[in-house]
Amino acid sequence: MNNKHLFLPMGSVTGVGSLPMTDADDAVAFVEVCCPRVPFWPQLPQRASSEGMIEQALLLFGDLLQRGAQTPGYDVLPGAESELARRLDDSPAELDTTRAAGFFAFERALYAGAFPQALALKGQIVGPVTLATQLRIQGRPLMDAHGQDVTGGIDLFRAVAWYVTRLALWQIERLQRWSRPVILMLDEPCLFLAAFRLSPVARHVLPVLKESLTMIRAAGAIAGLHCCARLPTALVYRAHPDLVSFDAHQGLEEFVTNPDMQAFVRAGGLVAFGLVPTASDLSQFHPLALLSRWLESALVDGNIADLAERSLFTATCGLGLVSERAMRQSFQLAGQISAGVTALLERASRQAPDLPARDVPPLAARAQVPHSYTSFPLWRKKHD
Repeated sequence: MNNKHLFLPMGSVTGVGSLPMTDADDAVAFVEVCCPRVPFWPQLPQRASSEGMIEQALLLFGDLLQRGAQTPGYDVLPGAESELARRLDDSPAELDTTRAAGFFAFERALYAGAFPQALALKGQIVGPVTLATQLRIQGRPLMDAHGQDVTGGIDLFRAVAWYVTRLALWQIERLQRWSRPVILMLDEPCLFLAAFRLSPVARHVLPVLKESLTMIRAAGAIAGLHCCARLPTALVYRAHPDLVSFDAHQGLEEFVTNPDMQAFVRAGGLVAFGLVPTASDLSQFHPLALLSRWLESALVDGNIADLAERSLFTATCGLGLVSERAMRQSFQLAGQISAGVTALLERASRQAPDLPARDVPPLAARAQVPHSYTSFPLWRKKHD
């Protein structure tokens, strides 16, 4: 099943993931106001270091890792590679309130009846490739493992991907309770750097990414891929996401003229355009200028209305590290762009499809929700 056809964004606004707030309930209330049609659960890196994108996935394995003193990322303790791979395979994969307070605040809001206009619910998690790039073995990046470290490096990369994929599946299963399409984004800012490495481990980037997206799709969700750096377009196309999210402020014209991305769009792919830059002050940017740029680029495809109904608009990523003032400016600009695209769709007589609704249990019922979830096959061990 091609899950992208479960959902048409119709020019809606959503967020990449992080917000600079420290109170999870306040952050979700902000999401409800700014992203009523495609709400997302907010990651809150200023609330606690454990809410950083990398730490959300690696915190439970901190006894086997040492944070780099001079460079970002983590060193696997000497001799701990196999144990880390085993624990990534066997440990329960679920978020908790210390690492993702925004997810549970999002659930509380849904139980209380928030987001009645939602066309879809969005979750996100660090992608397997980016997470793997943050690990080092014997002082060397995991992706550059060589010699006797290659076999262990490949096994660890696959274990990382399996754990990340299970974190994604855990989110999907919980969010599907509200009978709305679920979007699950893999956040891959390091994808371009990893895609062009020539090491034996890096040759597994495409198979691993494709398998993770396939598992997300098999769970009934819309499988999305976000990359805020330069897009490795050929690899992205071959990985077969349903939705591509990118920094359109930097790469809009390159995206719309790229043959692989043109083929993706013409095949019905969904696109999240990050037209608004991440900056401390956005007062110099005018929504009409941003909208005009998008419209001019959309003409390359030939049918603006078709692209508009399959488009989302976001700020670029990194909002978790700016001020709340800049965050509000960013979503205001994205909302104004969205309003212009929505008006275009209305003039073209395009309307959002009706989606099934279901009664939401009262907040008091939250404690009765079971905490065991579907266990998918351990696909990573099939690569040999």
